[in-house]
Amino acid sequence: MVESGILHLFSPVNHPESNSYCEKGVGIMKQKIRKSLDDGHNMEQSKVITCYSHKNSLNENNESHFS
Repeated sequence: MVESGILHLFSPVNHPESNSYCEKGVGIMKQKIRKSLDDGHNMEQSKVITCYSHKNSLNENNESHFS
């Protein structure tokens, strides 16, 4: 993952609310990668497309995830 520029974060095992938030994020990323692969992109392109679309998406407060 480091070679791909992906930062691996951990959530506390004794805090289910944090863990479910992380799991939801993982599910969304997997879904976007699958969609990109179905559209004919290879895995490397799919990772770039998925990360770019996530980086440029807005959260529930209409703010960037990175602001």
